[in-house]
Amino acid sequence: MKFILLGLLAAAGMTFGASGTLGAGSVERGDYLVNTIMGCGNCHTPRGPGGFDATRPLAGEVVEDGPAFKAVAKNITPGGPVKDWTRTIRIT
Repeated sequence: MKFILLGLLAAAGMTFGASGTLGAGSVERGDYLVNTIMGCGNCHTPRGPGGFDATRPLAGEVVEDGPAFKAVAKNITPGGPVKDWTRTIRIT
């Protein structure tokens, strides 16, 4: 999952410095990608009767729960499982 997300970010135009860390402006670029063109909140933000729960952006949501499968969009906030991820990308 980590590599899929990192691949999507790289494909969307993130640039990486020679040291393997995200380049300058990465916070702003990441905010732009997550909140606009990649639309992460469309699946990862919980919904209530009135629509998206704006008090819990990107906190996770069950997207589909049917007889064939259950799809879950995980919590991708810094308090969720991504808190242990690093900014280093290893290419082998």
